[in-house]
Amino acid sequence: MRSDPPPRQPLRALLGLIFTLSLVLAPTIALAQVTASPSVVDTGKTNTVDISVPGSFDLSQVDLSHVGIRPNQGVSNVRIDSATAQHMSLSFDLSSDAATGTRTLFVNNSSGSNVIALDILLKLGSNICQPACTSPAQCVNNVCATPHPPPPPPPPPRCTPACVPPRQCINGTCQLPQ
Repeated sequence: MRSDPPPRQPLRALLGLIFTLSLVLAPTIALAQVTASPSVVDTGKTNTVDISVPGSFDLSQVDLSHVGIRPNQGVSNVRIDSATAQHMSLSFDLSSDAATGTRTLFVNNSSGSNVIALDILLKLGSNICQPACTSPAQCVNNVCATPHPPPPPPPPPRCTPACVPPRQCINGTCQLPQ
């Protein structure tokens, strides 16, 4: 008697599932390799962030019109300092009154779709007070501080009882002028 081979349907279903998962998960794994360094930047100064990609997207072909930060409140002078296929150095100015928190650094393709979207964290830069200090206060370590006036000069020495002319009070004693 001849035996029939085992049915192949479960094996085909398993292989189909593995193939489908590889298509779904592959872009996620590639995106996990995209990095921005540093991921924390300071307000009130010019910052430079380096973006690195694994090779699935050519950063050297990106022009400035496809790069940005959103929300863009307090962000100005965005520029590409350098770019190769897998690395881009991006600089931008953050105003001292830019809101702190998470922003999205993005790179779009030529059709306007996000190809790269990375979170960067804006933190308050050094010596920035919000709200701004009013004079005479000055911002010291991100806190408005009123400068202390110098101490008054010591009072002139006095002679007790008062000196009788021609004597003069010198260093607290009555003396004849020299």
